[in-house]
Amino acid sequence: KEKNVQEMIFSQPGWISVSMFTKGERKDGFAEYLCLAVQPHLLEDVYIKIVDHKDVLQKKGFTEIGLTKCKASK
Repeated sequence: KEKNVQEMIFSQPGWISVSMFTKGERKDGFAEYLCLAVQPHLLEDVYIKIVDHKDVLQKKGFTEIGLTKCKASK
């Protein structure tokens, strides 16, 4: 378990958002890692977006700090 991950949000079709604490670094690699974990269960392609949890708490919105397109394994 990644201790900085706070929550996973299924906000709209085709998107999985994961909020986590960060020290300003990009988390594209972590988004790719999550893709590998969920890919066998996907029925369609999705985007995995990592957002800064601190900004969410401060009501600054969903600041993207990582993103990947995850293709469903068929």
